[in-house]
Amino acid sequence: ILAANSSLDAGVSDVVVQSLVYRAQQVTLVVNADLTEVEAGGTVTGTLRLSSRVPDRLTLSASGATCSLPEPLDLVGSSDVLSWSCTMAENAPAGLVALNISVQSAIAGLDSDVIASDAVVITVLASWGGAMPIEVVVEDSSLSIETSGSQTTVVRLTNTANAQAVGELDLAGSNLAYVQATWIRLSDGARTSSFSLEPGASARYTLELVRLTTGAATAEPEVLATYTMGGVERSESGGVINVDLPGPDLPPAGLDLGLVQLSNQDSLLALSSGWIMAILLFGLLRIRRSPAPEDEGDEEEEKEDVPELGHNEARIEEGNKVACPSCDAVLGVPGGSEPPFRFTCPTCQSNIRVLP
Repeated sequence: ILAANSSLDAGVSDVVVQSLVYRAQQVTLVVNADLTEVEAGGTVTGTLRLSSRVPDRLTLSASGATCSLPEPLDLVGSSDVLSWSCTMAENAPAGLVALNISVQSAIAGLDSDVIASDAVVITVLASWGGAMPIEVVVEDSSLSIETSGSQTTVVRLTNTANAQAVGELDLAGSNLAYVQATWIRLSDGARTSSFSLEPGASARYTLELVRLTTGAATAEPEVLATYTMGGVERSESGGVINVDLPGPDLPPAGLDLGLVQLSNQDSLLALSSGWIMAILLFGLLRIRRSPAPEDEGDEEEEKEDVPELGHNEARIEEGNKVACPSCDAVLGVPGGSEPPFRFTCPTCQSNIRVLP
């Protein structure tokens, strides 16, 4: 009670009576959840109970998720058990989330104040949309490394989950002793195989394979990403890289004919067959050409048997003609004449002796 009296006029005074409400005890709220674990985008359900010491109109509100709550209600005493539900965001990160439900009073002067609240702690589970939390993609499925050489490929990591992933890249598989691996993170050029990916993040690495052997061989390294997410260790594979390690260039074991290469055995067969064919052809040519030298010898003998012509001597030429040795006149042989015989050149009157 507040009283005011005038110092100038004792008859002037006023009194104000003010009531105080202890709000902490006026309204109480108790919230319970049916389940405390949910995936991102999932829904949590539960119940709540209100009580008020004085008649009041109570309004509920929530934070931490999108919730469906009971309508405002007029209450004095305790309420029935009321249902509520809250839906987590689709991109909610994995971890703990506090769902806070508050009560506001409609009593004059208190309508904008929160007079009671309660909360439940919800665990958002790690989840992902793809087949695996970490997607590992290797650009090349096969490589060929020459002697004393190296090859590189790119490995991309993508975190498809709603939780952080921390881990390392490594190789497994057969014949890894034939190659040496080096990892380089492309974002900053660091020579490291470690990664830390927030939800939805990605990273790219180059994998360089250096050849360590000079002999012909193959290797099959498998790219693995081993990491921890939500307290659980996992491992994902990016597949196997087929690495061919050819030997040094050697001279052909056989014959290299340009378009065709023959092995040692085929080369020996080809050479022996060639020699046999050459001998057969040579023999056939000898057989076919052998009579020719005898004919030439006979002709030479015939030529050697023919005596040389003397003074004013001639022989019958083609067309039964005779050339005069003195004047070179071409004369016809008298009919019925057989060499040897003589006749007189009608041109120069020389006496010509015609030989066989």
